[in-house]
Amino acid sequence: MTDGATGRASAFDPPADDAAALVVRGLTKVYRLYDRRIHRLFESLHPLRRNYHRDFYALRDVSFSVHRGETFGIIGRNGSGKSTLLKILAGVLTASDGQVQVRGRVSALLELGTGFNPLLTGIENCRFAGALMGYSGAEMDEKLRAIEEFADIGEYIRQPVRSYSSGMFARLAFAVAISAEPDLLIVDEALSVGDEAFQRKCFARIEQIQQRGGTILFVSHSAAAVTHLCSRAILLDRGELLLAGEARPVVARYHRLIYAPPESLQATRDEIRREGILPTEPPAEAAPKPADDWFDPHMKPLSTVRYESRGAELASPRITTLSGEPVNLLTSGQEYLLSFDMHIRRELRRSRWGFTIKSLTGVELGGITSHPEGHGVDRLEPGTLVRAQFRFRCLLAEGTYFASVGVVRWEQCAQEWAHRLDDALMFRVSPTVPREFSGTVDFRPPAGPPCASWTIEEDAP
Repeated sequence: MTDGATGRASAFDPPADDAAALVVRGLTKVYRLYDRRIHRLFESLHPLRRNYHRDFYALRDVSFSVHRGETFGIIGRNGSGKSTLLKILAGVLTASDGQVQVRGRVSALLELGTGFNPLLTGIENCRFAGALMGYSGAEMDEKLRAIEEFADIGEYIRQPVRSYSSGMFARLAFAVAISAEPDLLIVDEALSVGDEAFQRKCFARIEQIQQRGGTILFVSHSAAAVTHLCSRAILLDRGELLLAGEARPVVARYHRLIYAPPESLQATRDEIRREGILPTEPPAEAAPKPADDWFDPHMKPLSTVRYESRGAELASPRITTLSGEPVNLLTSGQEYLLSFDMHIRRELRRSRWGFTIKSLTGVELGGITSHPEGHGVDRLEPGTLVRAQFRFRCLLAEGTYFASVGVVRWEQCAQEWAHRLDDALMFRVSPTVPREFSGTVDFRPPAGPPCASWTIEEDAP
């Protein structure tokens, strides 16, 4: 919905009391900025109450609600107000205006260092954090073993926290946060400092919390993580809530915002704000699933993002059979053509183009480019039309997928986008019976002997 008085997007859809884990209404945080320190004193002593400050809105009239059991994403550029919002929700900061209603136990993993005393050991900080969350000493003693096992930092847990690396800090902080078995878990971008194995361990635990019906508020710059974990998301920018909706299309608009040229940034913000609440995608099962290739004219992505042209314009993306028939319901194991037209508006040097395929949750599965990285067509003149075509074998499991297309050019010793269409195409893959592979991608060889073999013999005692 859109606030009629202000024109701003509002993600506040009040659920029933028993369904809401978090309700935020009109949240505002204002900081007073002074040009000189002495101006604080002047302002406090001035007989006519003259203002020497200017207001900075870290958050401005933000409203949204989160349902119980939901994983809710918050995304935005640096300085958009994400961390300020989470600190208010966690009780670390006080809002200037607005209301926050939280139901249940809250555990927050904010930026590194929040709530930890660097002079205390890891064990002592765990006990202190447990006391703040309302646990007795005996209860924390029971939890310490699980915290030690999850953090897996060895004897360092008995050393002062000031000697920790950022990765060790993240391990311990996350272990403490999840030990509370919270009703609402708030996770900021602190996980980005951990190694890949630990990040996977954390995401596995987040998935366990989801499965038991826990509510998660998740902030990350990783589009794949947000779209994979979150059902809904909001986009913050300059303290305002610009957009709300399903996670994947909101992330697509976020990408459009961060890649917008400086001269058109404000226009991009205004266009995104006007969208307000995005409509939901049709369910993946909405269309019939015939056994053969088929084209459904109503199957169109709602999340398409057309980036600003920087020398080229892409048009008419399509998937066809090898004979040229348009299709958007594909059969696993068959070959198809993905084509699009490129209208060259100004000279492009060392340009190359291609496509990527993403899952319904926005995870990039793979793609094809016209040339290897660092190579391309030496020169394309303005007024040229390039008809790009890629032949590919559908190696995907049954489900809904999206294809993005783009063209890059070489500019000032660096590669940059000349044009890009995210989620340009939506298609479904029909099941094969019997199915002989697991997961999302079929790794079986296209021809030749069976890819699986085995022998049966007597086991030695």
